[in-house]
Amino acid sequence: MDPFRALKLWFVLRTHGVEGLRAHIREQLSHAALFADLVRDSPGFELVSHSLGLVCFRLAGDNARTERLRADLDATHQILVTPTTVDGRYILRAALGSRLASQTSVRNAWALVRETAASIPDGPTASLETPPTTSVGAR
Repeated sequence: MDPFRALKLWFVLRTHGVEGLRAHIREQLSHAALFADLVRDSPGFELVSHSLGLVCFRLAGDNARTERLRADLDATHQILVTPTTVDGRYILRAALGSRLASQTSVRNAWALVRETAASIPDGPTASLETPPTTSVGAR
């Protein structure tokens, strides 16, 4: 067992105090609650769960749509969501807990999710594979 295990917490408490740490935790939890509310209030999305700073959500419809959303979000290099599967449903997890986060950054992240999802077609054609392209006049 590491005798210095609690040293990080001691430094945080010493620097910010108990009230400062409580305020930080409350603020981070409010960011997750905001994100969960944005998911809940957006048509076409399902809020799967919200616990503390973790929000689990998915696109309505088949799993391929949510898989495509994750791949497209990863390609932006702007936000990170991690995938999981629960009871056969592909779900995305957003962990909101950065000390640099703000309500504005949470709203911007959700705007990016919605914008990215808008380009994903409904139905079974929304697979991860890119459809073949054809050139006009090509033989």
